[in-house]
Amino acid sequence: AAETLSETFTSFSPRISLDYQITDDTLIYALFSRGYRPGGFNAALKTSPAALVQTLLQVVPTAGISFDQEQLDNYEVGIKSTFLDGRARATLTFYKNDWVDGQVGSTVALPGFTNLITVTVNNGEAELSGVEFEGQFQATRNLKLSGTFAYNKSELVSYGVGANGNCADCNLVYGNFGGAIGNRLPTTPKITYSVSAEYGERLTESVEWFSRGDLMHQG
Repeated sequence: AAETLSETFTSFSPRISLDYQITDDTLIYALFSRGYRPGGFNAALKTSPAALVQTLLQVVPTAGISFDQEQLDNYEVGIKSTFLDGRARATLTFYKNDWVDGQVGSTVALPGFTNLITVTVNNGEAELSGVEFEGQFQATRNLKLSGTFAYNKSELVSYGVGANGNCADCNLVYGNFGGAIGNRLPTTPKITYSVSAEYGERLTESVEWFSRGDLMHQG
C-alpha cells in the first residue's frame, strides 16, 4: 500500500484596520494583514534512491520530504471617496508587501546523476510595493463608466538555491535557470489597467437589458 504523507501547519493570521471619516463622503484607512500558504511535500524524494537523496542534501541542505508554509505581510493606506452627488466614487490605495519563506520549486543538477531534480524549498523572499486605483462614474441614468489602474514594483531578495537564485520556471521567465535575484517576482505584472462601459434600460417592470464593453491590459 502507498504510504500517506502528513504534516501539520499552524498559523496566526491577524488583520488590523483603522478608518477615519474625514467628511461624509471621504474616508481614509490604514490596514495590516498577514496571510499564509500551507506547506506541502516533495513526495518524489520518498521513492528516490538513498544515494540521490543524500547527494541532494549535500547540495541543498534545506531540502526535505516536506516544506513549510509561506507568509505574506501586507501594509496599506488608502482613501475612499464619493462625489458628484453620489454619482462617482473612487478608491486610491498604496501598499507594501513582504513575502518570506516563499515556496520555490528549484531545478538542481547533482554530481554523479544525469537527471535534473526539482525540489521545493522555503527560501523565497521578495519586496513588493505599488499603487491601485478604482473608479466608477454614473454618467447618465443608463450609462455607467468604470476603470482600474495598478502599478506593482517587486524585487526578489532570495529565490531558490544558489547565490544568484534558481527556480524551475526561471528559464521560461528570465531566459536562464539562475539569476533570479534582483529581478521581478514571476507572475506579478508591473502595470495592469481596465476600462469599461455599461449601458442598460428597463423595458418593463420585470424585464431589463444591458450591454457592456471591457478593455483590459496586463503587463
